[in-house]
Amino acid sequence: MRIVILHSAITENADPDEQDTLVQVNAIYRALEKLGNKVISLPFILDFSTLSSALQKYQPTLVFNLVESVLGRTELIHLPPLYLEQLNIPYTGSNANALFLSSDKCLSKRLLQAENITTPEWLETETVFPANGPYLVKSVLEDGSLGLDRDSLVYDQQQLIKIIHDRRQRFGGKWFAERYIAGREFNIALLAGPQGPEVLPIAEIQFANLPLPIVDYAAKWYPDSVEYQATTSCFNFNEQDKLLFKKLIELSLHCWKVFKFSGYARVDVRVDQNGQPWVLEVNANPCLSPDAGFIAAAEQAGLDYNDVVKRIIDASKQC
Repeated sequence: MRIVILHSAITENADPDEQDTLVQVNAIYRALEKLGNKVISLPFILDFSTLSSALQKYQPTLVFNLVESVLGRTELIHLPPLYLEQLNIPYTGSNANALFLSSDKCLSKRLLQAENITTPEWLETETVFPANGPYLVKSVLEDGSLGLDRDSLVYDQQQLIKIIHDRRQRFGGKWFAERYIAGREFNIALLAGPQGPEVLPIAEIQFANLPLPIVDYAAKWYPDSVEYQATTSCFNFNEQDKLLFKKLIELSLHCWKVFKFSGYARVDVRVDQNGQPWVLEVNANPCLSPDAGFIAAAEQAGLDYNDVVKRIIDASKQC
């Protein structure tokens, strides 16, 4: 096949979470070539005339969609699938609607709530602060834990106003606050298979003596940081977790169905001290870097990187 890897346009001074896109591009490029495909990569730009000319020149059989933002704006993540559909070019991953619904955390939480999927309460305004705190201030639209650190946990309205103002000043965009769930945290990776979506081995995120046990920006992107070194994934579990894992598998498949994901996805869950799972986020396009948690889960299932890429391609052919 002739495949174009379509990705976000990355500037030289981009932050680590954005630069990771190019790591994914290079890894997928190599995998696609090993699978016998002819491959080029292109940045997604809003100069549709230039982009269309490049695509028409190459005549791709398929586009591997890795676009996570357009002009640095995550809220435009659904544009590439819409554009490719207009050109009748098949693409990997979820469609525009699934990307749109899952990339806006408040919108996705409303959908989860409507489908009776437990998700922590949240605040979209600073005017009221409930008594059931604390709350964690997060970006509504940005992925990669942008702006998330130990100062993001707030206990009252004054703190909430201060932190949201600070995040708007530093990063721009929209911010909300989600009730903090103390307990265990799990990443559940899902990958399309011959019989439909398969739940890969579940990873528990373990935190070694961190003041605030969350996967913040430093834990994801700064290898020399205390947060990064103290945050690890564990795939080893005992018999006591069997019932819980059954719940997590059912929950993640329910999320896949509700958002109508395709190809691959990830569901992030906290489990409180009563054993109640709470869906924190759903991700239609989790990171596919070779060292990412998604690939680690696939390896636990006996799949190598090429296997994952092939599964994602095969799922796009079936759409």
